[in-house]
Amino acid sequence: MKKLKLLLLLSFLISSVGCSVLESPASWYAKPPVLDVNQEQYKAIIAAGDMTSLKNAGNSIRARIQELISENRENLDRSSGGNYGAGLLASAAALSSVHSDVLLGAGFLGATHVALSQRLSPAAYLQLLNNSSNSFYCLNQAIQELSDSATKANSTKLTVGFAVMDDLNLQGFTDNVDGYYASSVHSAREAYLRALEISQNKLDAQISLASPLDIQNQLLTSAREASGVTQGIQETTADSTLKEFLITQEELKTELLACLALI
Repeated sequence: MKKLKLLLLLSFLISSVGCSVLESPASWYAKPPVLDVNQEQYKAIIAAGDMTSLKNAGNSIRARIQELISENRENLDRSSGGNYGAGLLASAAALSSVHSDVLLGAGFLGATHVALSQRLSPAAYLQLLNNSSNSFYCLNQAIQELSDSATKANSTKLTVGFAVMDDLNLQGFTDNVDGYYASSVHSAREAYLRALEISQNKLDAQISLASPLDIQNQLLTSAREASGVTQGIQETTADSTLKEFLITQEELKTELLACLALI
């Protein structure tokens, strides 16, 4: 009778663990989500000729990220099967007098499932996807700020006109707002492409949540340089609207890198 009880309980434990495994295959073999199918997002960014087009491309990528978040959240819900199986083992241990070797064996199966679920858990993907979504949102906000500043500068120039004073000109600046804007579009485009690249690389690797070292170093350097340049602009006698635009230009370099560091 005792042997029969032992066999029945062992069968129950193993079948419980087995069920939890079968109920959550996605948590064992989750494949890295793909942000850019057929390079559609990449091509849209490359083709963007102004800030509005870049923002639209950024929003498109964020929409794709939200789709993947929804899909991986379902996988995350199913991955709870491993913890459920472990809970059954604990309950069985408390209610029975089964030999310890049997419980250890069954417990190993449950613990292995939990460990594999955590190693390849969709939770890590959700973290990375959320970071990427925040990064593209940050890029959009920085670009909107630049667009507003450029619009204001151009409007002021058409209405009252402004000229670059000699002291500002000596620092390498001009009053050609369009030239600065074109340069900013290029910088923003590169930031979007870099964000897309870093995001996918991290999803593929399934590791490191820290920003790449080169981004961190560039961010520190850019912040120091922008601080010195903006101080010099403030001390000139140039038109205030033009100075505001030039300062925004300098700050944007740091803003774009800061957005990338969120991934």
